[in-house]
Amino acid sequence: MLTKYNQFPDQYETERQHNALVNSFYTDSFLFKYPYTLANYRRGINPVCALYEELQASLYRQDKTKFDDWLIDLCTKHKDDIIAALVYDCAAINRFLLENSTKKPLLQGLLAKFKSYLTFFNQF
Repeated sequence: MLTKYNQFPDQYETERQHNALVNSFYTDSFLFKYPYTLANYRRGINPVCALYEELQASLYRQDKTKFDDWLIDLCTKHKDDIIAALVYDCAAINRFLLENSTKKPLLQGLLAKFKSYLTFFNQF
């Protein structure tokens, strides 16, 4: 019986490398996983994505709450760690896209998103 992996071994290898890449993101580290920020989002969201969304909402909110103050202070303290993780992950995605001839629109979109997060945290 032939499976799709037996028929297309190169595609299987690319998928395996893609999954390994996504699972090795520094932005998915426990350093950035805070239950208060992850609670409002889908399970498995990248913690830096959740921090970014919550921080933007906190910065634009007129009446600041204790949560807003806590989040702004937290992101200020860990700004260098967040930036370092984003830089590492962007470089890893770039390497993957250069090494694999197949276009990965999801990875290209994720790279664009991470670059916008990087710009935001650099200016924060």
